[in-house]
Amino acid sequence: MPRAELKEKEKVLHLEEYSRRENLTFRNVPECPSENCKELIFDIGRPRPIIVRFVCREDMQVVFRKRNLLKESTHFPNTYITLDYPSEIQDERAVLIKASGTQAKVIGRTLKIGSASYTSKNVPKEPLE
Repeated sequence: MPRAELKEKEKVLHLEEYSRRENLTFRNVPECPSENCKELIFDIGRPRPIIVRFVCREDMQVVFRKRNLLKESTHFPNTYITLDYPSEIQDERAVLIKASGTQAKVIGRTLKIGSASYTSKNVPKEPLE
């Protein structure tokens, strides 16, 4: 792929990521026959992913910071909240998460292990510890 085409593709991906920055994705939330979507987002929703777009980014950040409270939930033990990334970035993150060890952290599109940084293009083939 020519360099200009790669640069253009990266620019489009950045714009899509930017347009999704107020979104959160709620996953593995049980469905109810007569559900009120707004109530379910605050009480937890349904199995299909629910993408919530917040009007205020600060509200999104408050909800996202409290996502760990779901781990303590007895009603929805498999429910979790993620940032809403474009599918290309989700694929990159999947590669990084698979390669990460216990001391690693995936931040955006980068795998951080100590002072080393990796992308999906240069991550080692075998899992890191």
